[in-house]
Amino acid sequence: MAHETLPAGQVQDNRAATMADLSQLLFRIEARARLAADIGAVTAAESLDRHQRHALAVELAEAVTACRVLADALDA
Repeated sequence: MAHETLPAGQVQDNRAATMADLSQLLFRIEARARLAADIGAVTAAESLDRHQRHALAVELAEAVTACRVLADALDA
């Protein structure tokens, strides 16, 4: 199977479009993680002990932070 070689400009355009798509996806993931954190906080307040609530909050905060770091890396 032969591989097609794209012009440099096309490669850059494709890469920029892919990065924009990934950045948008990460933005949506971050928004959902924030929503999950809000829902989790309410649910946790009702059914989890203090240590479990803290662990849940830490996990969700780390997910949001990871999304921000990846989005920043894609924008760079």
